Amino acid sequence: MAAKGDLQIEVNRGVLVVRVGGSLDEQIGDRFRLEVDAKLEETGAVIVDLGRVCYVDSAGLGLLVATQLLAKRLDKALFLTDVPEVTREILQSSQLSRIFQVRDSVKIALGEVADKAGGETLSREGLGRHGGNET
Repeated sequence: MAAKGDLQIEVNRGVLVVRVGGSLDEQIGDRFRLEVDAKLEETGAVIVDLGRVCYVDSAGLGLLVATQLLAKRLDKALFLTDVPEVTREILQSSQLSRIFQVRDSVKIALGEVADKAGGETLSREGLGRHGGNET
C-alpha cells in the first residue's frame, strides 16, 4: 500500500513551490487543487517538487495535467522537479512529458524563472538581454 500523501506549499521569490511526498493520488487531490488554484494567480510560476513521491496513480497524473492547463490559461510556467525515475518513465510512455517542463531540482527551476523574469524586465526597458548592445 502506498504511503499517505503529504503536501507542503510555500511561495519562494514570487514562485509557488509545491512539495509532494508519499502518494500523488486522489486522496491528496482536493487539498492540492484548493491550495494551488487559490495561490497560482498571485505568483509568477509554479514548481511541483516530486522528489519525495513514492507512488503516482492516474488521478495524480490527471491532477498534474489539470494544474498545467490552469497554469497555461493564466500564462504561468509550471515545472516538475526531482521527478522519480518511474514517474519519468510514465510521463514519457504516456507522452505527457511533452506538456511538462521537467527540471532536476527546485533550485534550477527557480533560477530559470528568475532568468526569464529578468529578461522580460530588460526587454520592457528596451535593453534586451545584452544590456542594449544587441546588433
